[in-house]
Amino acid sequence: MMVHSGTLVLLVAVSYTIFRTEAKGCSGSSCGGKCDCSGVKGEKGERGFPGLQGNMGFPGMQGNEGPAGPMGPKVSVSSRPHPFRVSPTLQETLLETV
Repeated sequence: MMVHSGTLVLLVAVSYTIFRTEAKGCSGSSCGGKCDCSGVKGEKGERGFPGLQGNMGFPGMQGNEGPAGPMGPKVSVSSRPHPFRVSPTLQETLLETV
């Protein structure tokens, strides 16, 4: 019950604040340069909070991706030994010790 009454109080406070702002004549030519509408009007003239208008996409998701990077140097297979292949001299040494 306490949560519902707290929510109700908050809703009434926000509604009253909006009503007071509209009652001051803070729209269009009725303002006449005598009122401050900075926190009430958004960028494009609609009511809202500053900073919530405009593109709200995730960073890194705007625009196209760039071209693929350069390929690395080619490595010949014969110059690099296989990790499980034993050299013939080591194989002979191992067979002699057994």
